[in-house]
Amino acid sequence: MSTVQEVQEAIKGMTVEDRNRVKAFLLHLSRVDDPAHKAEMTRRLKAMENGGGVSQEEVERMHEELCRKGL
Repeated sequence: MSTVQEVQEAIKGMTVEDRNRVKAFLLHLSRVDDPAHKAEMTRRLKAMENGGGVSQEEVERMHEELCRKGL
């Protein structure tokens, strides 16, 4: 088992991409057993299943607009 300090040192030596993956994993761990988060994800999934989703074309249009704005 690694110590916190060993894990921190290992993270320092990672690429930005790997650090982002670690960050996403830690965020996942912080939420995975949270009943409120599960309820919110269930609500969002049901909304999408009932037509509340965004099409691929809409996502691409929004992306292009944000890129034009420099965001």
